[in-house]
Amino acid sequence: MNDFDLDTLFGADVRAPHGFEERLFARLERETRVFIPVTAQDSMPWWVRIAAERHVALAFLVAGLLLLSPAWWLSAATPARAALVSLMRAAEAGLAPWLTPLLSTPNAGLALALALTPFLLWGSYCLALALERRTARMAFDSIRG
Repeated sequence: MNDFDLDTLFGADVRAPHGFEERLFARLERETRVFIPVTAQDSMPWWVRIAAERHVALAFLVAGLLLLSPAWWLSAATPARAALVSLMRAAEAGLAPWLTPLLSTPNAGLALALALTPFLLWGSYCLALALERRTARMAFDSIRG
């Protein structure tokens, strides 16, 4: 109950009324449900809240590591670069009949890029939501045990 004995402190049999603790804890539980404190993030500007996101912090960390040692990642990317160049040449040869009219017409590439931009934005938004759901599910599973 307590770290000290009330009987020896007051010299009498001092007890709380019957059901006092249950009522007290029930009241505290109700009040904590009603009172939701304003988090510190709500009072921060948008650019601080965005910088506090996990994926933004990870992107800054990766960018910092890449900028810290560009010679390392340039030498590490050489095999991948050769494979990517050969893949792009094969794709260009296969898509040449469709790409020739597109590349020969002025501003056709820009028009295609502008037409595909909403789909790219929607796809990146869906990917971000899926990643958020997955990380939330993994965090919930790790808390649950």
